[in-house]
Amino acid sequence: MSANEKNGKPVHGMDISIVKLVPRNERTVAKKYRQRIEAILRAVGLIDPLIVYPLEDGDEILDGTLRYRILLDLGVEMVPCLVHDSRDGFPSPDSDFDLRGVHLLPIETVVGLDEGDQTVEKEGIYDGLEIDLVTHDASKFFALMLRCNGYVLEQIFSPLVVFATKEFDELKSITADCITKHHAHHYLGFAATQWKLFGKESPPRVKPLLHVYRVLLTGIHLMRTGEVEANLVKLNETATLLFLDDLISQKQTGPEKGTLSAADLDFHTTQYEQLTAELELVARCGLEQFIVPANMVLRGMEMADDRFRRSHHSQRENMGHVGQLRHSLRHVDQSRSL
Repeated sequence: MSANEKNGKPVHGMDISIVKLVPRNERTVAKKYRQRIEAILRAVGLIDPLIVYPLEDGDEILDGTLRYRILLDLGVEMVPCLVHDSRDGFPSPDSDFDLRGVHLLPIETVVGLDEGDQTVEKEGIYDGLEIDLVTHDASKFFALMLRCNGYVLEQIFSPLVVFATKEFDELKSITADCITKHHAHHYLGFAATQWKLFGKESPPRVKPLLHVYRVLLTGIHLMRTGEVEANLVKLNETATLLFLDDLISQKQTGPEKGTLSAADLDFHTTQYEQLTAELELVARCGLEQFIVPANMVLRGMEMADDRFRRSHHSQRENMGHVGQLRHSLRHVDQSRSL
């Protein structure tokens, strides 16, 4: 029997056999507390999925060990889980969980004089897991979205969704039409801030450096394709920066405080400057669809000029071809400047 069959509500993630789950942290709780959790599970089933991290021989439970133990005692065979492989693509064994969302203030607050809690922030240890939660009221969230804020853009298009309403898909469709080249300013500024933070540490740490690369590559990918991709591993499939694989491996297998040698700083400084220049360039050019036609037109002009030199057609006819191509090039340049 599946735990979410009793609940009757869809749970994001996947059902995993309970025998493949491995508890990460065991904790002692009061008997009455356990009985209360068990009563809830018996009555309505598992409301929230367990959060797990994939291992070679199973799935490690990061959040929900107590519920796992109770479900095991109840004879549940399949458990709804949210498989965590990190939104930015480089988790470490002791990473925390960043949860972001949108909330709705009561109508009485919205129409009243009190602004209410436009932003809610909470952090702490919950069920043995370090949680960092931030949610914005819908009005503030939409305002940030319209101001080309990359943070909310990545939150909306994140593949890791814990809970969503039916309006969420509609919001994603609307947000896709809000993407412009001005989003590059967010990523350039964010990368510069991350680079300063990276440079202030001694010895320099791997995690801040990976954030720098993630931000720059996300911005470049967005400007070239119009699509949001915040997973560094996937981004590097296109960027093919071979050294990133070693950095990610160092971060994944080591602690959050993993460091770099001073000898690597010059190399990464050069890489940072090159990627920053590339992001500035693609932002000026616009999306890739404007760059490719321009190259095609230039090649066409070269071919036309070559035909002009060798052709037996009249000079006027050939100049007409070249003029048309040059007019097309000017049209593309105007599009790129929009």
